[in-house]
This record gives sequence, C-alpha cells and structure tokens, in this order.
Amino acid sequence: MELGNELISKYDLNFFSKNTNSEAFAAIGDDQALLIMVRPNRNWYPTQIPSESNPVKITLENDENTIDLKF
Repeated sequence: MELGNELISKYDLNFFSKNTNSEAFAAIGDDQALLIMVRPNRNWYPTQIPSESNPVKITLENDENTIDLKF
C-alpha cells in the first residue's frame, strides 16, 4: 500500500508483524494500537458493506514524541 509505505518511511513506523499485509488489507502498529488500511470499496468482513474514505485525524504518542496525522 502506497500510504502505508509512506507512513512507515516518514515516521519510522512498522507494518503489524502478525498480519499478512497486502494491497487489499494492511495494518500498521502493534498489539496495543493498529491503523487499518484497505483497498477502496473492499467489503468489510463479514458484511457486504464496502469501505469508504473519510477524513481522519490521528495523534501518535511514543516516548515523549508526538506525531499528528491528517488524511
């Protein structure tokens, strides 16, 4: 995923190691917090409801470092 790779590169984050990340579904984070990213219009399991793009604001805090993200 382009956005996932950009976030990892820019903010020194990692894909979730317990997930098989792909273009259809990817997770960044760890067991404490995950950012889930999916392909546009991917159906949410177990429903047939397609994903949507919505405005998002995220504040990440770690070891006294803060990152504010807006999409």
